[in-house]
Amino acid sequence: MLEARIIWHVVVAALCLAISGPAFAATGERIAVRAGEHPGFTRLVFDWPRKVDYDITVDDTAVTVTFRESATINLVPLKTADLNWIDAPDVEEAADRLVFTFRIAEGASVSHFRDGTKVVFDVLAPTGIGRVATSRPVNRAESPGPSVAQDVVNDAAAQEQKHVPGPPDRMMDRPHAREQKQPGPEVDGPQPIANQQGAAAMLPAEKPRSNAAGLRYSGAPVAVRSEPVFNGVRLTYPLADSLPAAVFQRAGYLWVIFDKFRVVDHAGLSAVAGKRILSIEQVPHPDATILRYRIAGGQHVVAHRRDNAWIVELKENLTAPKIPLEVGQHRYNGGPVVFIPVADVGSRVDITDPEVGDIITVVPVLAGGRGVAETRKFAQFNVLKSAQGVAIHILADDVLVERFRNGVAVTSSNGLAMSPDRHAPDFAGAPEAKAETRDTPQRLVDFAAWRRGQARDFNRVRHDFLHRLSLAPEEERNGVRWDLARFYLAHGMAARALGILQVMAATDPSLLDNPEFRAVRGVAYIQMRRFGEGRNDLAHKGLDAESDAYLWRAVAAAGLGQWEEALDNYMRGSDVLASYDEPERIRFEMTALKAGEKLGDVAVMRDQLKVLDGFLLPPGLHAEVEFLRARMLFLEGQEPMAMKTLAKVEEAGERPSAAQAALTRIKVQLRDDTIAKEDAIDQLERLRFAWRGDAFELDLLDLLGRLYIDTGNYHTGFNTLRQAITHFPKSPRTREISAMMAREFEKLFLDGRADALPPIEALALYYDFRELTPLGAGGDQMIRRLADRLVAVDLLERAAELLEHQVRYRLEGVAQAQVATRLAMIYLLDRKPEKALGVLRATRQTLMPEDVEIRRRHLEARALIDLERYEEAEVLLQGDDSADARMLRADLYWNAGQWKKVVANGEALLGRRWEVERPLTNDERRQVLRMAVAHSLDDNVEGLESLRQRYGALMAGGAYASAFNVITAQQDPSEREIKELTESIASVNTLESFMAAYRDEFSGS
Repeated sequence: MLEARIIWHVVVAALCLAISGPAFAATGERIAVRAGEHPGFTRLVFDWPRKVDYDITVDDTAVTVTFRESATINLVPLKTADLNWIDAPDVEEAADRLVFTFRIAEGASVSHFRDGTKVVFDVLAPTGIGRVATSRPVNRAESPGPSVAQDVVNDAAAQEQKHVPGPPDRMMDRPHAREQKQPGPEVDGPQPIANQQGAAAMLPAEKPRSNAAGLRYSGAPVAVRSEPVFNGVRLTYPLADSLPAAVFQRAGYLWVIFDKFRVVDHAGLSAVAGKRILSIEQVPHPDATILRYRIAGGQHVVAHRRDNAWIVELKENLTAPKIPLEVGQHRYNGGPVVFIPVADVGSRVDITDPEVGDIITVVPVLAGGRGVAETRKFAQFNVLKSAQGVAIHILADDVLVERFRNGVAVTSSNGLAMSPDRHAPDFAGAPEAKAETRDTPQRLVDFAAWRRGQARDFNRVRHDFLHRLSLAPEEERNGVRWDLARFYLAHGMAARALGILQVMAATDPSLLDNPEFRAVRGVAYIQMRRFGEGRNDLAHKGLDAESDAYLWRAVAAAGLGQWEEALDNYMRGSDVLASYDEPERIRFEMTALKAGEKLGDVAVMRDQLKVLDGFLLPPGLHAEVEFLRARMLFLEGQEPMAMKTLAKVEEAGERPSAAQAALTRIKVQLRDDTIAKEDAIDQLERLRFAWRGDAFELDLLDLLGRLYIDTGNYHTGFNTLRQAITHFPKSPRTREISAMMAREFEKLFLDGRADALPPIEALALYYDFRELTPLGAGGDQMIRRLADRLVAVDLLERAAELLEHQVRYRLEGVAQAQVATRLAMIYLLDRKPEKALGVLRATRQTLMPEDVEIRRRHLEARALIDLERYEEAEVLLQGDDSADARMLRADLYWNAGQWKKVVANGEALLGRRWEVERPLTNDERRQVLRMAVAHSLDDNVEGLESLRQRYGALMAGGAYASAFNVITAQQDPSEREIKELTESIASVNTLESFMAAYRDEFSGS
């Protein structure tokens, strides 16, 4: 008996799994089928992973769709869904086809089309016929439990800011229930939009006749403008003053209502509007503007306000008001009341819907984007879904709609049919209320549904998933994994969710082509801040029609710094913002706010700040919003107010925002020259430890590095900027910072700023940041300038290292030969003639400028002389009669001891200089002294006497005068004394002259 009971429990559990499992859970190929209610039609979407052919037949109310490929679908969601125009869905599966059948309401029609690989069926509602009859009961939820009591409710501003519904404040007016509107004058019917043969549908060229003709209005007509937008058309109503508005759809018509009468001119509508708006009517009313448009099916509406203008957009994707109004149940004057908290309500307008024949009470609202996100159905009335304002469908004669200072209340003279908790005056009107139902659109990303309950239920639900996974056969495990991954993702465990999704993809690679799978995995990537991978997943073409996908694409683009793309995606997906829970909603709004700040779009920032002001934000997020508010004030030119706001953010002490506020303040003070750069550096250094990472640290390091350079602390400045580049290599600003560093480096070593630094410090700075040396002639010149400066202070070895690198790795051809010439000079100054000779001979070129070739020949001769290879040097100088060559020969002959040639070469150099009364130069004096020594060492007494007679007067009283007198006087000192004296003087002076000449050349360069 016990075994039989166990087997029965196992069978029941297996059946439950088979019924409740998602589309991924069945054997074979499964496809998802989604159903959704839209104004005027019901939509079915078959999510095929590829293009599949199909046939459709309609026989009265029976519809048969035959897909020419086999698949498995789960009918449980369709059979339990509360659909208006579809009933009795069924499926027949065969080996080569899938046959899907359903029944539609009498008089309804079916349209169908493809959206990528998806197949979409729209069942259009019949005019004046209710929903299709069904044999199954409509689900009604049980009465909710008690909520927290609230005796006193704040005023309208507090209500909107906190999004907490409360009971009505002081009553503004109390009109009678279902008050009849005053009859207006007879009017013409709606103006249809003509379809021209062979052309797009166009509006009539003439101004449509207004049904409000005859009502008194002295102002200019309101000329409606239209323009195409993504997935739809935008209508702009440029009102001259601020008027509350209400916008909603019903029975295939769009209603736009303002609470004061204006004549509206639709002559300016474009052909784009003509394809979507089939007729236009201004319903007469003495105190309000009532516009009624018959529109094409499959459209949704969103409304917002910009200054005095109201903007209404018709779109193909699902939409929701930007700031949804709460519909809550309260107790008021001892009885139940449904209260909708909203500020700045307009006058009540009662209208009769000619399509249905019932009465709708409309309350326009001044603040834009305030509407009811979902239709709320009560026993005696319905609160209709609206894009703007409040629209209430009255079902019972005793229902009263009353305006209050802080919202709209619905009561009844006989009491509303509800079961409220008598001790809970702040009843929130939960969806479980017995007397109420709500229509909820399906969403691509629905964290609330995926959580499967509250946080306290987490362990229980997770254990249940794991248990199901352990029992499921291999072919059904991906179905359980799919639910488990979304469950983890909804609870903020993106890493776990991503791991499960990766297992699913490894098990079934075809999932990578599934748009829904890619969307969920993309969101998981984004939650882990892997924005690039998230953007790639969300870029799947199958998601282009999903508004949710655009919101998450916006977050991914913002994470990658693509702010224009982020704002564009936000705008495309903003129609469904209200369907998200508050944390995700705030995240999307913050994304748009940051994008507006980065793009300098004040209008966007102002709109987003208004929205975010309506949320009760945690301290950290509130500080970030206030910082961005300060940024907006700067953009608007309100700097004093912006600085005050920054000060408040700093005082709040929320570290990320406080650090950003301090950085912004320092920038403004530096711009206005109200803070010394040294003081700014001190504050920024302390700020480096207040917050690390992201764009803030990059911005701070950039500014700090620039300030260090401006104050002459080049090494610390370049090092700080190098840290910015190293820590943020993928930032688009990295290239800009690198370019700035290169410019500053050039100013130092090309424009001469480094000349003010000590040579050792300049050399250290260059070596630490030599990667900044530019390519080409500029870099070569920079290196030569630094080398020349090092030579000037006798740092010959370091100078040679710089030029060696140039010669070996950077240069070739004539340029290499020129730099090698300079390197040889440094080697000679450093008494390294072998290296000089080697570099000269290693860089010989066949074609060189004549001056370069002569200079290289002279340096090579100098090196050969220093190496005592006199014959080679003399051969090298043959035929060269220049002054430099003669000086080289003088050294050559002197070092070789060829005294007669020393004298002859000196006579050639000096010529008849003794005949010129101008004083001798030091070089000329050295040459005369050298000739005297040569005569003395050659024992040429006559030569000495002749030299004394010619140059004695010119040599007297100057340099070398004493030595010349001793040598040429022919006195009787010892031969040893004369030789030591003359050799010492001659050799030292020759070496000093040579080195001084070359050093002068480097210094002059």
